[in-house]
Amino acid sequence: MRLVHRGSRQAASQQKDFELMEPVREASHKSSKPVLPQSTSAVVLHIACILFLLSIELVFLWALVALQLPKVFPHTFPCQADSCPEHVECAVFGRTEKQMALAILAFTASVNVVACVTSIIMEAVQLSRCQKN
Repeated sequence: MRLVHRGSRQAASQQKDFELMEPVREASHKSSKPVLPQSTSAVVLHIACILFLLSIELVFLWALVALQLPKVFPHTFPCQADSCPEHVECAVFGRTEKQMALAILAFTASVNVVACVTSIIMEAVQLSRCQKN
């Protein structure tokens, strides 16, 4: 880093740079209010997208709990192969790993559902505040 003498051209240009930078800093501190959309149609579209995502997450959660979990929980199940004349008891390999994977998927889907519901509530609160003003 070089020191600049007061009378030099570099000192004058640095002073000019600092003068140009100050209004930018002041302008960034002025906007502390949250920015709301200009029209309610943008808010309605955003809520519609969140509802669509919420419906997808709920269908996925239902598919996990209602369709997949019952297939993994029994230790054995009756099965029939073409080569076997009678019913045979079959086992699910990696049952614990599959249960853990389904539990993790159900947990993340539940977190997404909670985030969607929270987002819809926040949008509704902001919309009601805008309509009061």
